[in-house]
Amino acid sequence: MRTSASGATASRPNHVRKVHYRCAASAHMHVMPAATDDHVMSDVAKLVRDPRIASHLQPAAVDLSAEREERADLTRRLESFERDYALGHITGPQLAKSTALVEAQIAKVDDRLAKAIRRNASSPIFNAADLGAAFLAAPIDVQRSVLASVMQVEIVPAARSGASWSTDRVRLHPLAPSAPQATPALV
Repeated sequence: MRTSASGATASRPNHVRKVHYRCAASAHMHVMPAATDDHVMSDVAKLVRDPRIASHLQPAAVDLSAEREERADLTRRLESFERDYALGHITGPQLAKSTALVEAQIAKVDDRLAKAIRRNASSPIFNAADLGAAFLAAPIDVQRSVLASVMQVEIVPAARSGASWSTDRVRLHPLAPSAPQATPALV
């Protein structure tokens, strides 16, 4: 899933702009991010409070400021593409091509951040008395990394078109602390 926006454009400035997660492969389904994020974040916060899970998240110090700034720059570029499209400065195919290139770069940065964060002792989450609360207050890249280390999230199609958001659409698969894929390489 990836974020996508719909609504207001240059030709429809009075429409409300909505953001949602949609399937990156074929756009065959989408889900609203706020309720989904709240649900997933709550479950991850509960999960990281488990001492067995927390023991697998022991990091080593790394400076991530350059990666965070690179990701912020790439995100700003995506936003500028959308503005340029809305103002008619670029065409739909140009928007799609530019977006795909920058999203691929963001995915690489996110991967580097996730790997580094798993080893990052300076992250406030690992030094906090309440790991769940620290997780909820952490920067988004820290949250993504912790999520990837402890849980897999699956979004399933709605039972019927137009159905309201439901926790039934979000399947959470905790990664067992003893399973090889749940234990990130900590060096």
